[in-house]
Amino acid sequence: MEFLDIAEDFLKAVTSEFDTYTSTKGVIVKNDGEQSVSLFTPSHIQFAKYGRGPGKQPPVDEILKWVTTSGVIQYGSQKEALGTAWAIAKSISKKGTSNYVPNAPDVFEEAIDLHIGKFVDEVSKRVVKITFDDVDDILEKNTSPYTKFKV
Repeated sequence: MEFLDIAEDFLKAVTSEFDTYTSTKGVIVKNDGEQSVSLFTPSHIQFAKYGRGPGKQPPVDEILKWVTTSGVIQYGSQKEALGTAWAIAKSISKKGTSNYVPNAPDVFEEAIDLHIGKFVDEVSKRVVKITFDDVDDILEKNTSPYTKFKV
């Protein structure tokens, strides 16, 4: 298993911790040319999991998306849906959400902490294998054909 595959598996495990809390799922982009793997998540994932306390009003755009796609209420126009989204946003700014957890942990740190051990183990196995293979190559090139070393 290559390093990018290990990183991709790690990010899949991390995003699985978020995906149950939002209809917008995490997206993993693997770029072999740049040797990178990236995870893109919804910007509201912290609030989706741990709620929002009273105070600042949430963005109406995300609520509008939810209102129009949830199917809970059928709207005759976009203006009606926008009115509902504004009412929900105002209510959240005054009361917060029912799932609000004061001083909640950071969702990213929490998810990473759950899966970092397996990631480190997998990377360590790969690094150790590469190191031993390199040592074998060096010994093979620098010893007589009659002497065989295996580490």
